[in-house]
Amino acid sequence: MAEAKSTKIQLMIEPSLIDRLDNWRFANRIGSRAAAMRSLINRGLASENEKGPASVGALPDPEQLTHP
Repeated sequence: MAEAKSTKIQLMIEPSLIDRLDNWRFANRIGSRAAAMRSLINRGLASENEKGPASVGALPDPEQLTHP
């Protein structure tokens, strides 16, 4: 059975994160930001599924994250 039509969402992110997203998508030869974001979301969710269910409040503070 085919999946239902996609739903459009809007997301506001800071320019530095857009730069990181674009660098990642270019390095991985992904044609659009939307496709890159879908890929990263799917990878993140798959990773969480391997770890088991997340607890409430398990998301880290973005200000505490280190970036390569």
